[in-house]
Amino acid sequence: MNPISALIASTGLCSARAFLPAFIAALMLRFGGDYETVRDAAGGLIGAGHVATWFTSNTCLIVLGVLAALEFVAQRSHDARAVLAEIDHWAKPVMGAITAFGLLSAEDVATVDQINTQHAGMTTPIFALLAAGGTYAVARARNEVQSLLHDADSDNATGIHGIIAWAEDAYAVFGMLLFILLPVLVSILIGLSIGVVFLLQRRAHAREEATRVPCTACSTLMYRSAVRCPSCKATNASVCRINWLGVATSEPADAARQPVALLCKRRCPACASRLAGRTPRQTCTACGTPAFADSGAVSSYDAAIQSRLLPTLGLCAVLGVVPVLGLIAGVLYYRINLVSPYRAYIPLARSMLMRWALRLLFFVLIVFQIIPGVGAVTVPLMALLNYLVYRKAFLALAG
Repeated sequence: MNPISALIASTGLCSARAFLPAFIAALMLRFGGDYETVRDAAGGLIGAGHVATWFTSNTCLIVLGVLAALEFVAQRSHDARAVLAEIDHWAKPVMGAITAFGLLSAEDVATVDQINTQHAGMTTPIFALLAAGGTYAVARARNEVQSLLHDADSDNATGIHGIIAWAEDAYAVFGMLLFILLPVLVSILIGLSIGVVFLLQRRAHAREEATRVPCTACSTLMYRSAVRCPSCKATNASVCRINWLGVATSEPADAARQPVALLCKRRCPACASRLAGRTPRQTCTACGTPAFADSGAVSSYDAAIQSRLLPTLGLCAVLGVVPVLGLIAGVLYYRINLVSPYRAYIPLARSMLMRWALRLLFFVLIVFQIIPGVGAVTVPLMALLNYLVYRKAFLALAG
């Protein structure tokens, strides 16, 4: 195994998923040799069903299999992905090092002595450490790009995070399968994908800076959608409206309504900085403004969302007439319009429990939605139940 190829593969694949690439690599190295075509393609790397190293041992396979299965299942849930995001910056570098070490030490049992001599000394550990560092750097760049998408759609109302999760799973699994068979070619492709990640990271930084303008009073950079400067508190004379993803547009905004619009996207009602916590009781880290200063602010926010209820239910009734596609469009619309503004301030664990409880209830409603005409009732009912449940939870936390 070419150490450079092992380094690139473990860095590029483990930065997307911590355990899936390692599990696939160990499986291929352990059992791929049972198939002559695979064994020939791998150029002697894969032994014929023999255990050459710790990496392909039964214990390692079981542990990696369980962790990979848990990782795969967790990626199917938006809430679970948020939890994983808090720990994967540690898990991925460790697994990158383990995977590189395993690839470099797993060789055909018939030539293991020769390979061990070839890689004697510190060669394998050094490349494993390089893989850990590389995985950390790429994973961090990937997380920054993901963070931009998360800030735009923190509740996954559009479903884009689920699509990305499936794409990364496929990249991690098939990338490692193909790497074992075609290491040089796939190493080049993975290297290019790493370059794309860093390019996207750089573009994300540039886009973030492009949304800021200097304050006319103190020249501090602030968001175009901000009502006040985070530094000197001067009023922004040209407040820009934000779109449904929370991104500032070039259109002027109603300054009186802007604080509520910003809060709906979990941004500071004054300086438009992103609010870190999932709770109504927090202050902006950039300017110190409370998200909800008092009960009056909570009531005003609730009234603004409540004014959307009847129009949203009406549109959901129209969309619900169309089977399947109408359901998807209706759910997307009411989640953005009614649910997301409340759910953004509900702690992750509680929000997860509420979502799964509602899903069990909605399963029956979704089945009936395929009957022509029935969707005109079921989709608005789903919207109303979501609204009532999340509104009650929000008000309880804000009270």
